[in-house]
Amino acid sequence: MTRTFSFAGSPIRNVLERAHDTLPSIEKVLAVYFDEKKEGLRISLAHRASEGVHIEEINTVEVLDNLKSFREKATPISWFHHEDIPFKVEKRRDRKIEVFEELENTVLLLRFGNDTDGKSDLLFYYFNGDTSNFGVSLDNRALTTELKSIISHILYHAVKSQIREHKENQEKLKLLNQTIRYALNENKELKAELENTHQRYRQSLADLCLQYVKEISETYNTIFKLSPAALDKLINYKGDINYIRPIIERAAFFASTVHIDEAAEEITIEDSYINTESIAVKEPTQKSDKNLSIREQRYTKTRTILDDMEQAAQRLQEQNQKLTSNNLARSLPHPKSAAAISDQLNKHRDRIIKLFDEHPDEWALIRKNFRPIQNIMNL
Repeated sequence: MTRTFSFAGSPIRNVLERAHDTLPSIEKVLAVYFDEKKEGLRISLAHRASEGVHIEEINTVEVLDNLKSFREKATPISWFHHEDIPFKVEKRRDRKIEVFEELENTVLLLRFGNDTDGKSDLLFYYFNGDTSNFGVSLDNRALTTELKSIISHILYHAVKSQIREHKENQEKLKLLNQTIRYALNENKELKAELENTHQRYRQSLADLCLQYVKEISETYNTIFKLSPAALDKLINYKGDINYIRPIIERAAFFASTVHIDEAAEEITIEDSYINTESIAVKEPTQKSDKNLSIREQRYTKTRTILDDMEQAAQRLQEQNQKLTSNNLARSLPHPKSAAAISDQLNKHRDRIIKLFDEHPDEWALIRKNFRPIQNIMNL
């Protein structure tokens, strides 16, 4: 298996590697080409060996110099007697390459323009002097001028087509690589942007938690501090952000209880004091607002108001704080003023009374202890 695409390297090298597949009976094919990746001239010989076709490199300086004149010409097809080639190549007895030894073969030279250095890349096909190269003749007739013309024409255009396809595939690969690199860079930038956004969100959430701690400290007349682990736990909380303050309030209440006998100037809220499971998340209603009647929508809003007030009242009770309008207003999921609570209760007065009649066991704490609710009930 090849390590990469067959068209990733030089097109002439690719032709050489498949030359014996095109002409199974040919003995040798020599390639002289400018390698763009190595930025230099290369000479490679494909020949038969006991283990199959073998490709070796020829790096002799004299051979390289002798071939320069061949690359200057642009004639696409030429036939040479082996003695006209400025060097000879033949297998040694140990089957290695030997240069400057006699070889009696007819040689076909095909030239193809190299886009990099503007000269010609060369392919030397070493044929036997008869038709046995093609395995179709029993009488080994000589290669006539007519046969050579046919062979060279077919082989030249076959190789030319292979080189063109090779280059087209290279261009497609370059385009694919550009697209992939663009996608990878874009993905990298998006990841960096996402990480930056995530860090900004964490910082904003940390600032919000510290602000809540400051406000709770003022309420308790006690300085509370979040330990680094506690702050990190709050930042990593996956629930509704509106529950962050109640969570901190309960943790502060617990911390003040734990350290009630200590005369400390400040109390640290540890991560173990923070119980995110203690905040009940409302289950989504079975009906969407679109499917509810106008009456149901109105009563749903009133019920939500009462639920929020009841939960806020429970938190105040846990913290041993008075159930006043100001305290309850600050403890709501969306804090508001005491005047806003009064206005809200007045607007929903009739529906509140109706809900109290239909559900006598609900909202017990605000019914019993919250004066604005009691005022509505006593009217």
